[in-house]
Amino acid sequence: MSSIQLLTVGYPGYDVIMRTNRAPCVGETAIILDPPGIRPSTPGGCAPNVAVASSRLGVKTAPVIVVGDDEKGHAMLSYLANEGVDTSCVYLIAGGKTPRSFLFIDPEGGHQTYYLPGAADEPVDLDLPDAVFADLKYGIVTVGNSQHTHQFVDQMTSHDVPVVWSLRNDPHAFPQSLVEQLISAAQLLFMNQFEAEQLLVMLGLSGVDGLFELGVRTVVLTLGAKGSRILEPGRSLDVPAVPPATLVDPTGAGDGFVGGMMAGLCLGADIEDAARLGAVTASFVLEEWGCQTNLPGQKEAAERYAAAFGRAEFLGKGA
Repeated sequence: MSSIQLLTVGYPGYDVIMRTNRAPCVGETAIILDPPGIRPSTPGGCAPNVAVASSRLGVKTAPVIVVGDDEKGHAMLSYLANEGVDTSCVYLIAGGKTPRSFLFIDPEGGHQTYYLPGAADEPVDLDLPDAVFADLKYGIVTVGNSQHTHQFVDQMTSHDVPVVWSLRNDPHAFPQSLVEQLISAAQLLFMNQFEAEQLLVMLGLSGVDGLFELGVRTVVLTLGAKGSRILEPGRSLDVPAVPPATLVDPTGAGDGFVGGMMAGLCLGADIEDAARLGAVTASFVLEEWGCQTNLPGQKEAAERYAAAFGRAEFLGKGA
Protein backbone atom coordinates (compact mmCIF):
# COMPACT_ATOMS: atom_id res chain seq x y z
CA MET A 1 0.00 0.00 0.00
CA SER A 2 1.61 3.27 -1.08
CA SER A 3 0.49 6.73 -2.14
CA ILE A 4 -3.14 5.87 -2.88
CA GLN A 5 -4.78 8.99 -4.30
CA LEU A 6 -8.25 7.71 -5.19
CA LEU A 7 -10.47 5.34 -3.25
CA THR A 8 -13.64 4.07 -4.90
CA VAL A 9 -16.44 2.23 -3.11
CA GLY A 10 -19.29 0.28 -4.67
CA TYR A 11 -20.41 -2.97 -6.21
CA PRO A 12 -17.89 -5.05 -8.17
CA GLY A 13 -18.87 -7.75 -10.60
CA TYR A 14 -18.34 -9.72 -13.75
CA ASP A 15 -20.50 -8.52 -16.63
CA VAL A 16 -22.28 -10.52 -19.28
CA ILE A 17 -23.40 -8.05 -21.96
CA MET A 18 -25.96 -9.07 -24.58
CA ARG A 19 -27.66 -7.27 -27.44
CA THR A 20 -31.38 -7.80 -27.95
CA ASN A 21 -33.70 -7.01 -30.84
CA ARG A 22 -36.07 -4.99 -28.65
CA ALA A 23 -36.81 -3.85 -25.12
CA PRO A 24 -39.58 -6.24 -24.03
CA CYS A 25 -42.52 -5.30 -21.86
CA VAL A 26 -43.68 -7.59 -19.05
CA GLY A 27 -44.75 -10.92 -20.51
CA GLU A 28 -43.05 -10.30 -23.87
CA THR A 29 -40.01 -11.99 -25.38
CA ALA A 30 -36.93 -10.37 -26.86
CA ILE A 31 -34.39 -12.14 -29.04
CA ILE A 32 -30.72 -12.18 -27.99
CA LEU A 33 -28.67 -11.25 -31.03
CA ASP A 34 -25.42 -12.79 -32.14
CA PRO A 35 -22.80 -11.53 -32.61
CA PRO A 36 -21.89 -10.67 -29.94
CA GLY A 37 -24.76 -12.53 -28.30
CA ILE A 38 -23.73 -14.26 -25.11
CA ARG A 39 -20.13 -13.29 -24.43
CA PRO A 40 -17.56 -14.36 -21.86
CA SER A 41 -17.97 -12.27 -18.73
CA THR A 42 -15.69 -9.26 -18.33
CA PRO A 43 -14.58 -7.38 -15.18
CA GLY A 44 -17.01 -4.64 -14.21
CA GLY A 45 -18.81 -2.85 -11.41
CA CYS A 46 -18.71 0.92 -11.07
CA ALA A 47 -16.03 1.05 -8.35
CA PRO A 48 -13.54 -1.17 -10.24
CA ASN A 49 -14.41 0.57 -13.54
CA VAL A 50 -13.46 3.98 -12.13
CA ALA A 51 -10.39 2.61 -10.35
CA VAL A 52 -8.98 0.87 -13.44
CA ALA A 53 -9.70 3.89 -15.68
CA SER A 54 -7.77 6.19 -13.34
CA SER A 55 -4.98 3.68 -12.82
CA ARG A 56 -4.32 3.36 -16.56
CA LEU A 57 -3.96 7.14 -16.68
CA GLY A 58 -1.22 7.09 -14.07
CA VAL A 59 -3.04 7.61 -10.77
CA LYS A 60 -2.70 5.20 -7.83
CA THR A 61 -6.16 3.87 -7.02
CA ALA A 62 -7.78 1.36 -4.69
CA PRO A 63 -11.36 0.04 -4.83
CA VAL A 64 -13.17 -0.71 -1.58
CA ILE A 65 -15.15 -3.76 -2.70
CA VAL A 66 -16.43 -7.07 -1.36
CA VAL A 67 -16.12 -10.29 -3.36
CA GLY A 68 -16.34 -14.01 -2.67
CA ASP A 69 -13.29 -16.21 -2.26
CA ASP A 70 -14.46 -18.23 -5.25
CA GLU A 71 -12.68 -18.49 -8.60
CA LYS A 72 -14.13 -15.19 -9.85
CA GLY A 73 -13.15 -13.36 -6.68
CA HIS A 74 -9.51 -14.44 -6.93
CA ALA A 75 -9.56 -13.68 -10.65
CA MET A 76 -10.76 -10.15 -9.83
CA LEU A 77 -7.90 -9.68 -7.35
CA SER A 78 -5.31 -10.88 -9.88
CA TYR A 79 -6.78 -8.74 -12.63
CA LEU A 80 -6.77 -5.57 -10.51
CA ALA A 81 -3.20 -6.19 -9.33
CA ASN A 82 -2.06 -6.64 -12.93
CA GLU A 83 -3.68 -3.29 -13.73
CA GLY A 84 -1.56 -1.63 -11.05
CA VAL A 85 -4.59 -1.15 -8.79
CA ASP A 86 -4.00 -1.46 -5.03
CA THR A 87 -6.04 -4.42 -3.68
CA SER A 88 -5.47 -3.81 0.03
CA CYS A 89 -9.09 -2.68 0.46
CA VAL A 90 -10.67 -5.67 -1.27
CA TYR A 91 -12.59 -7.86 1.18
CA LEU A 92 -12.88 -11.60 0.43
CA ILE A 93 -15.82 -13.43 2.00
CA ALA A 94 -15.20 -17.09 2.83
CA GLY A 95 -17.70 -19.22 0.94
CA GLY A 96 -19.15 -16.13 -0.74
CA LYS A 97 -20.12 -15.70 -4.38
CA THR A 98 -18.54 -12.92 -6.40
CA PRO A 99 -21.20 -10.63 -7.94
CA ARG A 100 -22.41 -10.99 -11.53
CA SER A 101 -24.20 -8.53 -13.80
CA PHE A 102 -26.38 -9.38 -16.81
CA LEU A 103 -26.91 -6.43 -19.13
CA PHE A 104 -29.29 -6.37 -22.07
CA ILE A 105 -28.96 -3.60 -24.66
CA ASP A 106 -31.72 -2.84 -27.16
CA PRO A 107 -31.16 -1.27 -30.61
CA GLU A 108 -31.81 2.24 -29.21
CA GLY A 109 -29.07 1.82 -26.63
CA GLY A 110 -31.46 1.30 -23.72
CA HIS A 111 -30.26 -0.91 -20.88
CA GLN A 112 -31.90 -3.50 -18.68
CA THR A 113 -29.59 -4.70 -15.92
CA TYR A 114 -29.96 -7.65 -13.56
CA TYR A 115 -27.45 -7.85 -10.73
CA LEU A 116 -26.54 -10.73 -8.43
CA PRO A 117 -24.80 -9.01 -5.47
CA GLY A 118 -23.69 -12.20 -3.72
CA ALA A 119 -20.92 -11.44 -1.24
CA ALA A 120 -21.08 -7.70 -1.98
CA ASP A 121 -24.15 -7.38 0.25
CA GLU A 122 -22.56 -9.13 3.22
CA PRO A 123 -22.53 -7.00 6.43
CA VAL A 124 -18.81 -6.26 6.31
CA ASP A 125 -17.20 -3.76 8.67
CA LEU A 126 -15.22 -1.49 6.33
CA ASP A 127 -12.45 -0.54 8.74
CA LEU A 128 -9.92 1.09 6.43
CA PRO A 129 -6.32 1.27 7.75
CA ASP A 130 -4.92 4.70 8.57
CA ALA A 131 -2.15 4.24 5.98
CA VAL A 132 -4.77 4.49 3.21
CA PHE A 133 -5.36 8.15 4.04
CA ALA A 134 -1.73 9.34 3.95
CA ASP A 135 -1.86 10.74 0.39
CA LEU A 136 -5.53 10.28 -0.41
CA LYS A 137 -7.04 13.08 -2.49
CA TYR A 138 -10.62 11.86 -3.05
CA GLY A 139 -13.05 9.19 -1.91
CA ILE A 140 -15.48 8.30 -4.71
CA VAL A 141 -18.90 6.82 -3.98
CA THR A 142 -20.50 4.72 -6.72
CA VAL A 143 -23.57 2.49 -6.59
CA GLY A 144 -23.18 -0.17 -3.91
CA ASN A 145 -24.38 -1.60 -0.62
CA SER A 146 -25.88 1.29 1.33
CA GLN A 147 -24.41 0.26 4.69
CA HIS A 148 -20.94 0.01 3.19
CA THR A 149 -21.40 3.45 1.66
CA HIS A 150 -22.47 4.91 5.02
CA GLN A 151 -19.28 3.56 6.61
CA PHE A 152 -17.11 4.78 3.75
CA VAL A 153 -18.48 8.33 3.88
CA ASP A 154 -18.07 8.43 7.68
CA GLN A 155 -14.40 7.51 7.31
CA MET A 156 -13.78 9.99 4.50
CA THR A 157 -15.29 12.86 6.47
CA SER A 158 -13.47 11.91 9.67
CA HIS A 159 -10.16 12.11 7.75
CA ASP A 160 -11.14 15.32 5.91
CA VAL A 161 -11.01 13.59 2.52
CA PRO A 162 -13.22 15.23 -0.15
CA VAL A 163 -16.17 12.99 -1.07
CA VAL A 164 -17.15 12.57 -4.73
CA TRP A 165 -20.56 11.07 -5.49
CA SER A 166 -21.17 9.33 -8.81
CA LEU A 167 -24.95 9.05 -8.58
CA ARG A 168 -26.95 6.24 -10.16
CA ASN A 169 -30.72 5.87 -10.30
CA ASP A 170 -30.89 3.00 -7.81
CA PRO A 171 -33.23 3.41 -4.82
CA HIS A 172 -31.89 0.18 -3.28
CA ALA A 173 -28.37 1.60 -3.17
CA PHE A 174 -29.35 5.16 -2.23
CA PRO A 175 -32.16 5.28 0.34
CA GLN A 176 -33.28 8.65 1.65
CA SER A 177 -31.05 8.61 4.75
CA LEU A 178 -27.95 7.88 2.67
CA VAL A 179 -28.87 10.52 0.08
CA GLU A 180 -29.06 13.10 2.85
CA GLN A 181 -25.66 12.03 4.23
CA LEU A 182 -24.07 12.10 0.79
CA ILE A 183 -25.48 15.46 -0.23
CA SER A 184 -24.11 17.03 2.94
CA ALA A 185 -20.68 15.40 2.45
CA ALA A 186 -20.11 15.46 -1.31
CA GLN A 187 -18.02 18.27 -2.76
CA LEU A 188 -18.31 16.98 -6.34
CA LEU A 189 -21.44 15.32 -7.74
CA PHE A 190 -21.74 13.44 -11.05
CA MET A 191 -25.18 12.66 -12.48
CA ASN A 192 -27.16 12.62 -15.72
CA GLN A 193 -30.26 14.72 -16.35
CA PHE A 194 -32.74 12.06 -15.28
CA GLU A 195 -30.81 11.36 -12.08
CA ALA A 196 -30.67 15.10 -11.39
CA GLU A 197 -34.45 15.39 -11.71
CA GLN A 198 -35.00 12.43 -9.37
CA LEU A 199 -32.52 13.77 -6.80
CA LEU A 200 -34.11 17.21 -6.73
CA VAL A 201 -37.53 15.65 -6.15
CA MET A 202 -36.16 13.45 -3.36
CA LEU A 203 -34.61 16.47 -1.64
CA GLY A 204 -37.56 18.79 -2.28
CA LEU A 205 -35.44 21.24 -4.26
CA SER A 206 -36.57 23.38 -7.18
CA GLY A 207 -33.21 23.52 -8.94
CA VAL A 208 -29.51 22.64 -8.88
CA ASP A 209 -28.69 25.84 -6.97
CA GLY A 210 -30.32 24.23 -3.96
CA LEU A 211 -27.57 21.59 -3.96
CA PHE A 212 -24.95 24.31 -3.54
CA GLU A 213 -26.81 25.63 -0.51
CA LEU A 214 -26.54 22.13 1.02
CA GLY A 215 -22.76 22.04 0.60
CA VAL A 216 -22.08 20.63 -2.87
CA ARG A 217 -19.38 22.71 -4.58
CA THR A 218 -19.49 21.34 -8.13
CA VAL A 219 -22.11 19.43 -10.14
CA VAL A 220 -21.15 17.64 -13.36
CA LEU A 221 -24.14 16.82 -15.54
CA THR A 222 -23.38 14.16 -18.13
CA LEU A 223 -25.35 14.74 -21.33
CA GLY A 224 -24.49 11.72 -23.46
CA ALA A 225 -23.47 12.62 -26.99
CA LYS A 226 -23.80 16.31 -26.08
CA GLY A 227 -20.94 16.07 -23.61
CA SER A 228 -21.09 17.38 -20.06
CA ARG A 229 -21.94 20.55 -18.17
CA ILE A 230 -20.00 21.76 -15.14
CA LEU A 231 -22.12 23.76 -12.71
CA GLU A 232 -20.76 25.81 -9.84
CA PRO A 233 -22.30 28.74 -7.97
CA GLY A 234 -22.58 31.51 -10.55
CA ARG A 235 -20.89 29.53 -13.32
CA SER A 236 -21.85 27.04 -16.05
CA LEU A 237 -19.35 25.47 -18.45
CA ASP A 238 -20.05 23.05 -21.29
CA VAL A 239 -17.50 20.43 -22.34
CA PRO A 240 -18.12 18.60 -25.63
CA ALA A 241 -18.10 14.83 -26.00
CA VAL A 242 -15.27 13.20 -27.93
CA PRO A 243 -16.68 10.94 -30.66
CA PRO A 244 -15.43 7.35 -30.69
CA ALA A 245 -13.82 5.91 -33.79
CA THR A 246 -16.77 3.50 -33.87
CA LEU A 247 -19.72 3.08 -31.52
CA VAL A 248 -19.92 -0.50 -30.24
CA ASP A 249 -21.14 -0.58 -26.63
CA PRO A 250 -22.16 2.27 -24.31
CA THR A 251 -21.81 0.16 -21.15
CA GLY A 252 -19.40 1.74 -18.68
CA ALA A 253 -18.85 4.99 -20.58
CA GLY A 254 -20.14 7.00 -17.61
CA ASP A 255 -17.67 5.30 -15.28
CA GLY A 256 -14.92 5.94 -17.83
CA PHE A 257 -15.82 9.62 -17.80
CA VAL A 258 -15.66 9.75 -13.99
CA GLY A 259 -12.38 7.82 -13.88
CA GLY A 260 -10.82 10.04 -16.52
CA MET A 261 -11.98 13.28 -14.95
CA MET A 262 -10.86 12.29 -11.46
CA ALA A 263 -7.49 11.20 -12.84
CA GLY A 264 -7.17 14.60 -14.48
CA LEU A 265 -7.84 16.36 -11.18
CA CYS A 266 -5.24 14.20 -9.43
CA LEU A 267 -2.72 14.97 -12.18
CA GLY A 268 -3.13 18.71 -11.64
CA ALA A 269 -5.59 19.65 -14.40
CA ASP A 270 -8.17 22.35 -13.81
CA ILE A 271 -11.77 21.21 -13.80
CA GLU A 272 -12.43 21.96 -17.48
CA ASP A 273 -9.35 20.07 -18.69
CA ALA A 274 -10.17 17.23 -16.29
CA ALA A 275 -13.66 16.97 -17.79
CA ARG A 276 -12.09 16.91 -21.25
CA LEU A 277 -9.96 13.96 -20.15
CA GLY A 278 -13.15 12.33 -18.91
CA ALA A 279 -14.68 12.77 -22.37
CA VAL A 280 -11.59 11.30 -24.00
CA THR A 281 -11.62 8.28 -21.69
CA ALA A 282 -15.33 7.65 -22.27
CA SER A 283 -14.80 7.68 -26.04
CA PHE A 284 -12.44 4.70 -25.79
CA VAL A 285 -14.94 2.73 -23.68
CA LEU A 286 -17.58 3.13 -26.41
CA GLU A 287 -15.39 1.40 -28.99
CA GLU A 288 -15.39 -2.14 -27.52
CA TRP A 289 -17.64 -4.51 -25.61
CA GLY A 290 -17.10 -4.34 -21.87
CA CYS A 291 -16.57 -1.55 -19.36
CA GLN A 292 -12.80 -1.91 -19.01
CA THR A 293 -11.82 -3.64 -22.25
CA ASN A 294 -10.62 -0.55 -24.12
CA LEU A 295 -9.64 1.94 -21.43
CA PRO A 296 -6.69 4.05 -22.61
CA GLY A 297 -3.26 4.51 -21.10
CA GLN A 298 -1.65 7.94 -20.81
CA LYS A 299 -0.12 7.82 -24.29
CA GLU A 300 -3.38 6.91 -26.07
CA ALA A 301 -5.36 9.41 -24.01
CA ALA A 302 -2.84 12.19 -24.65
CA GLU A 303 -2.97 11.62 -28.42
CA ARG A 304 -6.74 11.74 -28.59
CA TYR A 305 -6.89 14.68 -26.17
CA ALA A 306 -4.48 16.62 -28.38
CA ALA A 307 -6.56 15.91 -31.48
CA ALA A 308 -9.75 17.08 -29.77
CA PHE A 309 -8.60 19.89 -27.47
CA GLY A 310 -4.89 20.57 -27.90
CA ARG A 311 -1.93 19.30 -25.94
CA ALA A 312 -2.50 18.20 -22.33
CA GLU A 313 0.64 19.10 -20.38
CA PHE A 314 -0.72 17.50 -17.21
CA LEU A 315 -0.87 14.04 -18.80
CA GLY A 316 2.90 13.86 -18.97
CA LYS A 317 3.49 14.71 -15.33
CA GLY A 318 2.38 11.49 -13.67
CA ALA A 319 0.61 11.33 -10.35
